[in-house]
Amino acid sequence: MRKKRYLKTVAVILLVFALLAQATGVSAFSGSDAPEGAGGADIPSNLELIADPNSTPAEEIPPTAETAPVAETAPAAETALDPASAEGAIETLGDVSSDSRFVDMSKFDGYPTGALPSTGNPTYEAPSSMLRASLASSVDISADKYFPPIGNQAILGSCVAFATTYYQYTYESARLNNWDAKHNPQYVASPKWAYNFINGGYDGGSTQGLAYNILRRGGSVSWSEFPYTYGKELDYRQWYTDLPAMRKALTTRISEERSTAFAPYESNTPITNNKSTYLEGMKTLLSQGHPLVYTTYINSWQYMNSSKGLAAVLMNGYSGAHAMTIVGYDDNVECDMNVNGVIENFERGAFKIANSWGESYGDNGYVWIMYDALNRNSNAQNDPVLNPTSRAPILASYGYYDISVKNYAPKLTVEVTLNSAARNDIVVDLEEWKGSNQPNYTNRAKTILDRVGGPFAFDGTTTASDATFVFDFGTVNSFGSDWASKAWAVEITDAGNDSYTTTVKRVKFLVDGVVVKDDTAIKSLNKNSVRVTYGDPVPDVKVTNVTMNKTSTTLSVGSSDFLVATVSPSNATNKTLSWSSANSNIVKVDQNGKITAVAAGSAYVYAQATDGSGKYAYCYVSVVGTDIKVTSVTLNKSTTTLNVGGTE
Repeated sequence: MRKKRYLKTVAVILLVFALLAQATGVSAFSGSDAPEGAGGADIPSNLELIADPNSTPAEEIPPTAETAPVAETAPAAETALDPASAEGAIETLGDVSSDSRFVDMSKFDGYPTGALPSTGNPTYEAPSSMLRASLASSVDISADKYFPPIGNQAILGSCVAFATTYYQYTYESARLNNWDAKHNPQYVASPKWAYNFINGGYDGGSTQGLAYNILRRGGSVSWSEFPYTYGKELDYRQWYTDLPAMRKALTTRISEERSTAFAPYESNTPITNNKSTYLEGMKTLLSQGHPLVYTTYINSWQYMNSSKGLAAVLMNGYSGAHAMTIVGYDDNVECDMNVNGVIENFERGAFKIANSWGESYGDNGYVWIMYDALNRNSNAQNDPVLNPTSRAPILASYGYYDISVKNYAPKLTVEVTLNSAARNDIVVDLEEWKGSNQPNYTNRAKTILDRVGGPFAFDGTTTASDATFVFDFGTVNSFGSDWASKAWAVEITDAGNDSYTTTVKRVKFLVDGVVVKDDTAIKSLNKNSVRVTYGDPVPDVKVTNVTMNKTSTTLSVGSSDFLVATVSPSNATNKTLSWSSANSNIVKVDQNGKITAVAAGSAYVYAQATDGSGKYAYCYVSVVGTDIKVTSVTLNKSTTTLNVGGTE
C-alpha cells in the first residue's frame, strides 16, 4: 500500500528511539520541533495548544504500538465493525488508490487510530417512526461555542476517547450548561480521563461502549484538570484520582446512549440523493444540537476535492479502525465522483466530520463525507473505481451513536479508599440493601471500577498505591425521593485470579456532602468481597395471596374477555403478576389479563406472583365452537310442471 513498508520502518525506528529516550529521561520530541505536552509535560491552558498540541510533521508520527490490551467486557449495544477488522485486509480485497481522481493522502499513512472491534449491531429505526424536524439544507454545530477546538490524539490510539469524550460529551455538557468550551479548557472533557480507564493499561485502543460506561457512571474531569499528554507509558496508564474533581464530575453525566443504524444493514444503496429519508434521522439529531459518533476504517478512505473542500467518497477496505464525530451536514456540497463532467443527484450532499489528527488533516482538522459514500454500493453502478470488490459503507454497519446528558445533584454518595497493585481485579457495585448477604441484582448499579485499567496500580505503576473514588447512589434504579427510608450498600470485590490483594482502607457515606458514616476498619480482599452498609434495611413484604375475579368462564371461538387478579397484602413490595395459559392453542392470555379464545376446548389461565412467594390464582376457561345460523334457503328451480303421479 501507499508507502506502507517505508512508514513501518520509520515507525519502528521512532518507537525504539522513544523507548531509549524514555529510559534516559530525554523526550523523544525534544528540540525545536518538540510539541507542547510531549514527555508528560503539562499543556498550557490556551486555545492554540489545546487545539493542536502536536506540531510534529505527519511523516514523523509513529503508529500506535501494537500491544494487545487486557480483555474487558463491552456492552452488547455497541456498534459492530464491518465485518473484517484485521489490518491489511484491504490488500487482499483490492486497492483503487492509484486512480488519478483521488487526492494523495499518503502523508497521513501511519497516523494512529484505536477503535477496537465491538459486539452487537446498531438498531435500525424506520424514518417514519423518528422525530422529524423542519430540516435546513445545512447545519454546522462545530461553529458553536460549545464545540471544542480540533484535538490531536498524537501518537496514541485514543480516537474513541476523543470522539466520545472530547468532542461529543464536551459539546452536550457545554450546551446543557451554556459553557464556552471553544475558548475555555475547564469546560472541555479530558480524553485522557476516559482513555486511561478503558484501554486495559496498554495503548491498544478501546471501544465506544466502554467510554460511555465511564461517562454515564462517573462523568468526566476537565482538560484543565487532566491535560492530554503523550510520550511516556504513564500518559496512557495513569488514572486521575483528585477527589474534588471527581465529585464535580458526578454532577454532569450521560443519562443515555443510543446505537442506531440509518438504514437496514441488508440494503446496498439506501441513499440515492441528498433528500433521502434515510438521512433524516441523522440530520434531525444534528439540527437539534447532537454530535454523532461512528466507527470507520480511515486508512481505506479515498478522497476527492468537493465544492466545499476535501471529501471522502469511498472506503475500499477494512484498514485502520477509527472513531470520528459528525458535526454537521450540507446538502449543497457537490463532487463529480464519477468524473463525467456532470453533477448528478447522488453527487450532492455530505456530512461534516471532526477528526482527531490535529489541524493539518483535511480542512483545519475537518473533512466531508459524501452521502453516497455511506452506501455499500455506489449509485455509480457502472464505475468500477467507485464500486471495487473491496468497497464497504464508510459508517461501519450503517451505525452511529448519540447521547443524552443531564445535570445531577448527588444526594447520597460513598467515598472508598483502596490500595492495590492490580486495579483490574476490582469491582465496586452499589445497591439497595435488603438485609441479605446476597447481592440485590434487581436494584444494583455498576461503577467506574469494573475490572478496568489492566494489571497496574492506580498511578499507572506496578507498585501498589492508594486512591479514593466517589460514587453516586443515584445510579441505582430504585433510588428516589424515598431513599432515606431505605438502606444502601457498597460492595467491593477482588475478582482477580492472581495473588494481588485489594485493601479497603476507608469507606465514607455522605449525604449532601456531609459524612454520615465513616468506616475505617481495614479489610484485605483476595478473591472475595466485602459489603459496607448505610441505613436500616426494610425487608420485602411478600405476597400472601392472589385472587381472581372469575374462577371459571366460557368463551366462543374468536371472542375475548378480561380477567382481574388482586394481590394481598396491599403493601406487598412487588405486586407484579405473570400471566400464562396452560394451553395457548385453546386460549391465549397477555400480561394485562386479556384472554382470547382460539379453538374449542378448555385450559387453565394462571396469574402468579413474581416475588418468589409462589402464590397464584387461576381461572378455568371453556371454549365452545360458534353455532352457524341458517341465513337463507334456495331451490334449484323457482317453478316446474308435473303430470299427475309424476316425479322429478
